[in-house]
Order: sequence, then structure tokens, then C-alpha cells
Amino acid sequence: MKNLLYLLLLVLIIAGIYFLSQNSTGSSLTEKGLTDFAIEDTSSIGKVIIDDGRNIAELKRGDDRFWILDDKYIAMPHHVDVIMKTFANVGIQNPVSKAKKAEVIKIIMGDTRKVAIYDREGKWMKTWYVGRATQTSQGTYALLETPEEGLSSEPFVIEMRGFRGYLTTRFHAIINEWRWTGLFYYPELDFKRVVVETPRDPAQGFSVEVRSKLDADFTLFDHTGLPVDKAKSVVAAYLGGYSKINVEHFEPEVTPAQEDSIRATPPAFRISVTGKDDKVQQADIWYRPTPLATRSRMGDRAPEHDPERVYVYFNDDMAMGQRLTFDKILLTIQDL
Repeated sequence: MKNLLYLLLLVLIIAGIYFLSQNSTGSSLTEKGLTDFAIEDTSSIGKVIIDDGRNIAELKRGDDRFWILDDKYIAMPHHVDVIMKTFANVGIQNPVSKAKKAEVIKIIMGDTRKVAIYDREGKWMKTWYVGRATQTSQGTYALLETPEEGLSSEPFVIEMRGFRGYLTTRFHAIINEWRWTGLFYYPELDFKRVVVETPRDPAQGFSVEVRSKLDADFTLFDHTGLPVDKAKSVVAAYLGGYSKINVEHFEPEVTPAQEDSIRATPPAFRISVTGKDDKVQQADIWYRPTPLATRSRMGDRAPEHDPERVYVYFNDDMAMGQRLTFDKILLTIQDL
């Protein structure tokens, strides 16, 4: 009976390693327990592909500021920073005991995040197989694969220096959570023009031609293109709102039919900003009706529009924005 248990344990280990090797980047299995997870010089990384078993996210290094997600979107800078710091500061907390090896491989088989890392020339550097948290939630089960050594036969518990917790959730592949939420991002206020249209009442629209915001060298025009005399400080304060406008998220809690209905009505505002590179970023913005729960609670005192959120459509996607963020740019010429 004892020999049978040992045999079953061995079969389970071999099956687990075989499963991972079949789903690996193509290297052979090594008898070594690989521990060199870290990449201290993260500037050498050019691409990361994360496969969480349900979705795949591909991150490529773009310019000095941003990474590109799936060749289509800008990746959330904070999320990229988090995984880069993880690559640089990861270490081994402890090896997995022989008694737990089969169980841990089974855990990694059942819920693994495959993280393939490439250099700037597209050459494969290493792959992490990231499993679930340990029972204490202070470590993460993982296997390593490298081009030189192949796939490790030994799993380890990894951790990140200076961080208490597990690392699994950092390596998801949910595209809408990886996407950067930036809409208007001009921290240096280096744009050339802002056009604010109010389709429901065109006479309330305006535009601002900006030659130098820092020198207060700009001109305000009404919707017909005629110059308007307004205090420079008022216009400057308004333009300052465009330094950083982000949406909240890309899941606006509406069905496709509801989205079609929203887009079929004129937006409250259509805002276009021309950057110094002449690229135009445009967004349509609708005030959101006050939610039913709020109307039920407040009765006749309920406002017509949701005081917390607006609908925002840009770059072919509907998103949700916070009024606290957007109200500073949702102004008419009368408001100025």
C-alpha cells in the first residue's frame, strides 16, 4: 500500500510537470530547481505577455512614458510600474517541501498565470508560472522557465522585497483593467486648441486658441468664431483643468441597447483638444440620469442628473466618468 501511494505521488508530479512543459514556451524540462526569477534591470524588458487561462494581455514598450496594450491601447502606467517593480524585487521565500510538491504542482496546474518576458529585441528572457497564494497569503507558489535551463522541476514560494502579501493578482489579463483611463492628459498644458461644443444649445459653445498658456497668450472665441473679451485669469483657470482628465472605468453598466440609445441623443458636451503634435482627442459627454435608487430615496428632492457620474464616449468606447473630475471642464461660455 505504501509503495502504491509513492507511485501515485510520482505520477502526479510527472503529470503536473508534463502539463506545464506542454504549455511552456517550448523548452525542455530540467532537473534543476530554478530560482533566478528576478530581472533587476527592467529597462531591458521590451514585452510581457500575460495569460491567465481566460484572457491574454500583451504589453509592449512604447515611448518613454507609455506601454502599449495589445497593439491598440495605452497601458495603465501604474499597473506597468507594479509588475516592473515585482520583476526587479522578487525573491525566494522558501522552497517547497517534497511532501507538498505534488500538491503545489496541482495548485499551479489548476490556476496558473503564465508570464512570458522578452527583451527589447523580442528575444525571450524567461517565463514565470504564477500560482495561488500560500495558506498564510504572504507568499506565492511559482515555477520558472528559462531558455538556457528549460522548465524548472521544482516549484518555489516567491515574495517581493518590501511587500507583504501575495503576487498572483498583479498578473491578470483583463483588458479593460489594464487600459489607461486617460482622456485629456496635458501635464505641461502644451496643447494648441480647445473646442467646446454644446450640441443641444450651440450658442453656448466656445473655443480657445492657445499660443502659450504659461505666458497667458491665448484667445477665447464664441461658437461663431468671434473673439470674446474675458479675464485672462478665468480662461487660464479653465485651461488648467486639462492637465489630467481620466475616466473612471470602461464598463459603464449599460447594455449595448442602452449604449445605442445614449449615443442616439445629442451629447451635452463635445470637447476636442488639439495637442502640440496636431493630434486631436475628442470626447462626447452625457449627463447620466439620477439612479432609480437615489430617486426613490430622495423623492421630489432628487436632482435630474446623477451628481456623481457622467457617460463619456471616446476612442470608440463608452466609459464612466466622475463629476468631480469632469465638472471643471463641462462649462459653457456663459459659465466662463
